[in-house]
Amino acid sequence: LFRSEESARSLGRKLREQAQEQIRKAVERQKQLQERSREQELRKERESMSEDRERSIAELKDSVAREAQKSKLQHATIISLRQEVEEQRQFAKQANQEKLKAISKAKDLIRQARREEIDKLKDKLELEH
Repeated sequence: LFRSEESARSLGRKLREQAQEQIRKAVERQKQLQERSREQELRKERESMSEDRERSIAELKDSVAREAQKSKLQHATIISLRQEVEEQRQFAKQANQEKLKAISKAKDLIRQARREEIDKLKDKLELEH
């Protein structure tokens, strides 16, 4: 009877140890599964952040390129407008010079016509005297 009890206790102890070992292994497997799951979540989160960062960088590059293009167009427009202003300035200067020449010529013609008229009047007066 003693051996049988001892055997039963020994068997019970072994079964408990086996059960505890199975529980320990199951807990360890669960921890490993949770760790892998957490690692996968972190990896996905890092990938998502990386994709977001790359998308943001690409958007910023596009924005910078568009702004650079706008700047080039604005610069070209400014140059064109400056040229146009300079051409208008030159045209106005030339027109003013031509106007002054025309005024001067008209004054000369009026003086000459007056002189001729005065000369005719002098001649006429001399002939009458």
